[in-house]
Amino acid sequence: MKTAPIMSINIVRRCKTSTPETEKDNRYWEKRQRNNMAAKKSRENKRYMDSAIRQQVNELKKENVLLRRELSLIKYKFGIPDGRSLQSVSDNEEYSKSSEDNSDPGLSPVISSPGDFRRPSFYRSSDPKSASQLFTMM
Repeated sequence: MKTAPIMSINIVRRCKTSTPETEKDNRYWEKRQRNNMAAKKSRENKRYMDSAIRQQVNELKKENVLLRRELSLIKYKFGIPDGRSLQSVSDNEEYSKSSEDNSDPGLSPVISSPGDFRRPSFYRSSDPKSASQLFTMM
């Protein structure tokens, strides 16, 4: 018997055995035909799923490029260097704490309600603009 390692688990496969010509009746050929059609359908479904996943990956890559450009534009408009994060270390700690406390995955960990919006600390002291002005100025 042959074994095929899959994810470090050995699966035991049966050895191929050929069916003698004397046992190849109509029932055998019907089963072969059904099996061949099922294998063909399975391969087509796999190709379709692979294609759909590739298409989704390409769309997400395009969206990622657009979002990075938008972030870069926002940073440029407010004079933030490209390498600098919009959040300070304390904001990142608040985010991680609130994400652990947040039981609803649909809610943003930082902004759970409209009145809960807080700008990063480097905006708080030097920039008097409100969050709504931040995005309407663009």
